[in-house]
Amino acid sequence: MKKNQTKKVKVATRKLTTIIGEIRATLRTDTASVIRRGNLLIEAKAQVEDGKWLTWLDENVSMNVRTAQLAMAAARFASKYESDSYLNLSVTALYAISGKPEIYTDKIVAAILREAETKPVSEERVLDIAYNMRPKPPAPEAADTEKQAEAEAEAKEKEAAEAAAEAAEAAALIDGPPPSCHRRRRRRRRRARHRCWWRSNEPVKA
Repeated sequence: MKKNQTKKVKVATRKLTTIIGEIRATLRTDTASVIRRGNLLIEAKAQVEDGKWLTWLDENVSMNVRTAQLAMAAARFASKYESDSYLNLSVTALYAISGKPEIYTDKIVAAILREAETKPVSEERVLDIAYNMRPKPPAPEAADTEKQAEAEAEAKEKEAAEAAAEAAEAAALIDGPPPSCHRRRRRRRRRARHRCWWRSNEPVKA
């Protein structure tokens, strides 16, 4: 459940040296530490001069900008909800949800957090929930369905024509050899008769 919008109370600015010490104390891999670290980084960034944030991260907390961005996104995500069920999300699951709002809509996040109320939720499980709740593709329009039916009918007609041609060819082979084969047979018979005639008329040797 998302938090209600309340009037912001101005908080006194703390020294960066204090914030740095607290950030270093959160350099662990559990979800609660990541969220705490993200809140501290947001607080620190508000005090760092423009253009010096990357250098400040490297020199004071030995952190690259991508890691800082993930932690801050996770902290902003957690701040939206009254329930602390997000603590049952794995760190990678929390990074995935908070870093891709175009995929993890409010409806999908609500389903994930409901499950996280009773058991730990891994990144793989988060992906499964998002996949199963993805928007269904629109149904094909009537015109597209008609075109598909016409294409299927043409394909069936083509198959039928090819089958008929194959059947006719097979029938021709069964009925007998083509005319060219008959001509070759007639020529062979004539040559055989000529050889017989030549042998019968050959003079007898003394």
